[in-house]
Amino acid sequence: MKLLFVTLFDKKYFIKGVAMVDSLLLYSQDNEILILALDKVSYSKLTEYYDLNNRVFVKNTEYIGKELNKQIIESRTYREYCWALSSILSHTALNKQKLDVIYLDADIYFFNSIESLLNQCRSESVAITPHRFSEKYKFLEINGRYNVQWVYFKNNESGQLVAQEWMEDCILSTSYDANSGIVGDQKYLDKWPEKYKNILEIDDLGAGLAPWNQENVSLSKSGSSILIDDKFTLLFYHFHSFKIFGNKYVLPVSSFYKLDDPMIELVYKPYISKLNSLLNNNCAKMDLILAGPKFSIFLNLLQVVAIRVTQSKLWKLLRFLNFS
Repeated sequence: MKLLFVTLFDKKYFIKGVAMVDSLLLYSQDNEILILALDKVSYSKLTEYYDLNNRVFVKNTEYIGKELNKQIIESRTYREYCWALSSILSHTALNKQKLDVIYLDADIYFFNSIESLLNQCRSESVAITPHRFSEKYKFLEINGRYNVQWVYFKNNESGQLVAQEWMEDCILSTSYDANSGIVGDQKYLDKWPEKYKNILEIDDLGAGLAPWNQENVSLSKSGSSILIDDKFTLLFYHFHSFKIFGNKYVLPVSSFYKLDDPMIELVYKPYISKLNSLLNNNCAKMDLILAGPKFSIFLNLLQVVAIRVTQSKLWKLLRFLNFS
């Protein structure tokens, strides 16, 4: 049974978003994908890139309604605006067509077929992925038990009800105030399993491997698949805190997380290879290079400095170098 994936990103996330969509097209049969482009540059590039693909639909922000978009963008920071759009896009897509809807973050990437995961999700009205924090990062659960990376809504009364409440919550606030129970669009999901029936907590470790849960995980290759602890197949990985500096160097994760060699070789290098192919296809004529350990320390320090001196000349220099 066909369904509709929805995602959103702007020009800064363009190659990450396209990499995600391309991997989804490869590993998801027949399903359709709707991309909400957040600026004119990304809209133009996306419509050109997917011009001949009848499974991908590119929309601008008018899709969610001019007045609502205006209300949200004028009432909060850009980051908070983007967080609000995940719920609004999901609810809008459910109501504008008849297919089930899955919201996806733009910085995930698929490594294998997700058909079995889709069948699992269809067993309930809503399906969400827990963070599954490693013991070292358990304290981060104050930010939410679940991650918005993959949120499934069946297009029925129950699915629409949960999607509507999520949208209404996010319209009220997508600030960051964990002590008040608000962390962007994310912490609202914590109440769903207790408040509603038919909520599936996805227990497949291959769905949502990420920097915060990959420590002490063993990865191996079996044919074209990547195995997690020899039990689960890696379906998609969340490239949280993946940064590109000066259109050249890649910092795979912030210094907060640690990656072992198999993770770099089996997960990060194929992702960087995909990003490079997209850059070259768009005539960028550049190759991203994975920063070595010592240079990674420098880039991490650079991030800290940039955050603390956002109004200084250094910040202007970083912007000039296309720091992202």
